[in-house]
Amino acid sequence: MRVLKLLTVPAVLLVTALTAVPALAHHFTNVTVSQTCDTSNGRICVRLQGNVATGNDERTMFLDLFGQNGTGEPVKVGEVTFVLPANHTQSSVPLDQTVCFAAVNQTFDHFLVKWVGVTNHAGQDADLTIQIGDRTIMQSQLPATLVTSIAPCTAKTTTASTVRENPASAPPSTPVSNTTTALAQTGGLDYRLPLIGLTVLAAGLAIVLVGASRARRSMTDE
Repeated sequence: MRVLKLLTVPAVLLVTALTAVPALAHHFTNVTVSQTCDTSNGRICVRLQGNVATGNDERTMFLDLFGQNGTGEPVKVGEVTFVLPANHTQSSVPLDQTVCFAAVNQTFDHFLVKWVGVTNHAGQDADLTIQIGDRTIMQSQLPATLVTSIAPCTAKTTTASTVRENPASAPPSTPVSNTTTALAQTGGLDYRLPLIGLTVLAAGLAIVLVGASRARRSMTDE
């Protein structure tokens, strides 16, 4: 019994010490945040580069895009997520991800990106500390601005080019005689038929006049 009593006190102290040890923090170090413009779709994109520290579980970072005019109140216009994979190896793992916000249809002078939340693989609020240069940001300090003074991003418009026809490739012109024949065959006006008719009529009239003249001479001679 005395042995059990002697062991009870160290056991209680050990359990208390274990429960008092805080959970290991999750770190994303040597982080650089850059911004680009996707001119094909007019989207603002954010690129995160850094190292996922050893012993990290999976974390999802939530980044919001805000539009602002002058010094007015920023307006949220988009949201994206970055997934930091778990790293249970003995060394840090490099990460390089680029995610684009949806195109913004509103007009603003500039934009800014804020880190607004972090969750674990189960979607629950979780801890994460990121180190950007000499700046350290913990989840307890959120929301935190990561990028400021982002210029508006607009999609490039393409202009249709004028296509000029190569004269060498142009179809040959149709001869006039063929066009006239085609018109005659399709019921178009053809002047040859009236001319032929007038010619025949004039010849017939001449024959009648000559015949009448000869008849008069015969009657006179008698």
